[in-house]
Amino acid sequence: MKAARKNVSFSSYNHKVFLLLAVLVFLAQLTFLGVLYDRFSQYRKDNDAIVLSTQLQANAGVYNASLSRVTVAPSENVVYMPELRLKLPINETTLSLVYSQRINEYEPAPRQVTVVSTLAQESYVLPMPQQFSCQPVRLAVETKANPYNQKEIAQPAVKLADGRTLQIYAVHEDTCKAAWNITGADSDKIAKVFQSAQSY
Repeated sequence: MKAARKNVSFSSYNHKVFLLLAVLVFLAQLTFLGVLYDRFSQYRKDNDAIVLSTQLQANAGVYNASLSRVTVAPSENVVYMPELRLKLPINETTLSLVYSQRINEYEPAPRQVTVVSTLAQESYVLPMPQQFSCQPVRLAVETKANPYNQKEIAQPAVKLADGRTLQIYAVHEDTCKAAWNITGADSDKIAKVFQSAQSY
């Protein structure tokens, strides 16, 4: 009888130990899976960030490739914008200018306009919608001022010697202020230099 009781007691003890080990193994597996999931989630986030950054830089590179820099003529103390047949006095602002011509397809009669920015601003990587909307100044050859919206502030028009009327618009876009503060782009300051524009 005593031997039988000992065997039953020992068997019950083994059963409890087995259950305890099974619980510990199960908890260890849960912990391992939790760690694995966290690492995988972090990898996904890091990978998505890398992909997004690469896409933004690639998009910015394609966009920036369409920009033109002013042509500097130190002997004449001017900078030229050949595509626009304009020249401006040399100063710190005009030396930093870059620009791009495009056709505005969102009007009943599509027309060519020019967006003006600075090299520092266009080197600053922005999401694509902002990349296109954060150029500080827009130029258009048109008789009357025709701003796109209330964020474009029309400046005094310049009557050029060749008969063209140059309209100048300083862009005041709240979502661009942070980038402009970093790059030093000032739409009013840039717009002002075009008051001295001359045709050639």
